[in-house]
Amino acid sequence: MNYKLNIDISPTDLEAISGANERIVIAKPVTGNTPNVAWVAFDPFQSNKITWEPSYGIYTSATSSTDGQITTRGLEDGSESESP
Repeated sequence: MNYKLNIDISPTDLEAISGANERIVIAKPVTGNTPNVAWVAFDPFQSNKITWEPSYGIYTSATSSTDGQITTRGLEDGSESESP
């Protein structure tokens, strides 16, 4: 199943958001009911269309993590890729 989210912003609001150097951030809850993980962030336009297909994976680590930490994962070629 694919999901679609359309966000329309008035020209006045878009000017205020852009003028404040703010971005649109879509977050989801990982623990509890409050969204606490940013899933995607982008500079807004007057019309914004986001589509996604849910997919799931498993991440394990012996290292503890902290809020705001950026996690990287190793690729098959030994390089690393930043995960949002």
